[in-house]
Amino acid sequence: MKLTRRPSIRIARQSEITRRRHAHNYNVMGRQRAATGKWDEARALLSRALSFDPNLATALRAIAGVEFSSGNIALAKEYLERALQFEPQDPEALQLQGNLALAEGNPHAALDAYHQVEASAGSSSELTFNIGLAHFLLAEGAEAVASFEKLVADEPENHRAWDALGCAQQMVSNYLAAHQAFLRALEIDARFNDARDHLAQLLLSVGHPQEAQQVLRTALAQEPKRHASRHLLGLAYITTQHFHKAVECWSAIIADQAAQADTYHLLANAYLELNDRVNAMHTLELLLAQYPDHLEGHLQLALLLLENGNNELGWQHLEHAHTLDPLNPTVKTAYATARMIAPRTHDGKQ
Repeated sequence: MKLTRRPSIRIARQSEITRRRHAHNYNVMGRQRAATGKWDEARALLSRALSFDPNLATALRAIAGVEFSSGNIALAKEYLERALQFEPQDPEALQLQGNLALAEGNPHAALDAYHQVEASAGSSSELTFNIGLAHFLLAEGAEAVASFEKLVADEPENHRAWDALGCAQQMVSNYLAAHQAFLRALEIDARFNDARDHLAQLLLSVGHPQEAQQVLRTALAQEPKRHASRHLLGLAYITTQHFHKAVECWSAIIADQAAQADTYHLLANAYLELNDRVNAMHTLELLLAQYPDHLEGHLQLALLLLENGNNELGWQHLEHAHTLDPLNPTVKTAYATARMIAPRTHDGKQ
């Protein structure tokens, strides 16, 4: 019996060693691919590693990072939870846990994870930035400023850190410091138009729309299809009552099929400022075709239709708004206005 068992035990041990070696090799190759952003290749190699060793924590953490980078948040969480079962204090896994929490809109949980990383592995540029971002999302401006000030002190050429510092300084109403931070970001990288957008928002908030327009035109000269800058430029034109130019901005965004609900709504109101009710109503119709539950769109279109004698369709939009939010004070006000424009006896709404 001993003679028959010894070879099988040896073979089993060799097989286990082989599996572990294969898992290790595929894990190394997968992580190398992930480091260069080759997500599909990395995913395939890491999955192969896990087929040999399903409990290999480094591979689980790495594939969680791949799925996170690919936008597969639920799958990333699933892999990461398995990784943390085997290595609950792994700093890289905890940092990814914080990043996932941020992506899910939970900055409190993100901070918990980041502070665990800081306690066990010390700080890093990414960690400091993300801690500042979590504080910013929690509207904890002073804490965000402290994090980003630390980062720019350590990395004075980090343009993203300067931009983030500007946003945090604006949150605490330190507008001069915010202005300087945005300019510093642009000194480091003149093509970093996120900072231009943030600078323009700051200029608009402190009453300098012409300067904001100039900043945004510079951004658009570099990136003509930059819709965020064009949207802000429309707002800057509205502030200076250049309604035709605002219309051009938002119409261009719609033509590029990059519009959000507020793009249509702002455009409709710009047309109304120009006393162009036909285009205003058409724009609101386009808005509601894509966003059928847009309350303000229904109310505004309803009153315009009623004022133009289209009572039946106007009341239909008004009733739809009532269905969406019957207790909204704006809806009640619109009903009162509608009864004066085109009264009817059977609506029954309060």
